[in-house]
Amino acid sequence: MNNDTYKNTPAERAGLFLIGILQVPVKYTYYTLKSARINQWYKNVLIFAGLAFSSNLTNWRLGLTSLLAFFYFCVLSGAGYIINDIADRDKDASHLFKKDRPIASRRFPIKYALPIALILIAAALFGSWMINRLFFTAALSYLAVTLSYSFYFKKVVLVDIIAVSIGFVIRAIAGCVAIGVNISPWLIICSFLLALFLVLNKRWHSLNVLNEQTSYTKSILEFYSTSTLDKLINIVTSSLLVAYLVYAINTNKVIMLVSTVFVVYGLFRYLYLVQHMNYQADPDKALRDKGLLISMGCWVICILMLSKI
Repeated sequence: MNNDTYKNTPAERAGLFLIGILQVPVKYTYYTLKSARINQWYKNVLIFAGLAFSSNLTNWRLGLTSLLAFFYFCVLSGAGYIINDIADRDKDASHLFKKDRPIASRRFPIKYALPIALILIAAALFGSWMINRLFFTAALSYLAVTLSYSFYFKKVVLVDIIAVSIGFVIRAIAGCVAIGVNISPWLIICSFLLALFLVLNKRWHSLNVLNEQTSYTKSILEFYSTSTLDKLINIVTSSLLVAYLVYAINTNKVIMLVSTVFVVYGLFRYLYLVQHMNYQADPDKALRDKGLLISMGCWVICILMLSKI
């Protein structure tokens, strides 16, 4: 047997060691971004609602503050997703789609994922404190609701839906307190109802689409039925439309009444896409629909015009 096996020189070993060290942060940075669900950060756009509806879109100082607030909530929500994946790692491992997530597939070990999530939370809360104390309180409240949902609320029928919706309301409130504008009760009502609309449709999708493709079922879905969700969706959709219409009328501005056309079409289009199109595990992909994007764009133009009236 030939013992003249080639051995790396000290310089080569040092180089290989350095490459290995560099690969670790690159790999786990990717897993962190993947687990933080960047594609879900659009939900934090509600932070800008206070800026838009207070007619301050042209105020660059308040706009910069809102942008920072948006960033901190993205970091905070990303950390929340990581912790949620840690809590659900065993259940997600048997899910048809979620099994490929970094934490569920064990590619992103908890010994790295948890400290990273805690660091992100600390950084987001520190940044929130620097904006102002009320915004920090809102961020802390959002974190409390998110963690409560991850470990308990998502197991309680109806409370799971309400908890997620409260998270949306806190985002809207946080956007207002960050820039020091009054919190409109209509903003809270519409944010809550919009969140209920989105969450109920996601539950409907999970119950009617995922159950046809896999034996995996979210434990909470066992307490829901298609007929119940249909009734709840009908109630929430009607309430949301009425609430927005009343708000638009109370502004005494024609442009807000015009915006209701795009709101009605947007809601109806989203309902159609979720219930008639196949989006597999992610009904949020419906938000990329051309017709829906056009209606949202037209609505944004109306809000921009509101700031100039």
